[in-house]
Amino acid sequence: IPGVANVCARAKSDGVFMLLGEFGQRSHVESDSLQLASTQAFLAAAKSSCFAGALPWRYDAAESYWAYKRSDGSDRPAVSAVAQAFGP
Repeated sequence: IPGVANVCARAKSDGVFMLLGEFGQRSHVESDSLQLASTQAFLAAAKSSCFAGALPWRYDAAESYWAYKRSDGSDRPAVSAVAQAFGP
């Protein structure tokens, strides 16, 4: 995550928590394994720094390659990665 050290220093200085938002794969390929790997990499970086949670980019996007929900409403595997990383 570019600039994460500066972001974390500012959050600590301001006494606020940080949420990682608008992250996801670069490729416009619909692939559960690519989305899961990309999500897990972002979550690991966020969790090992100062982030208190994460909001994936385009949770219910019209573009199926970015969406974390399938057109039938079911979750793609990356949804459970977010819950495992920052869930209760």
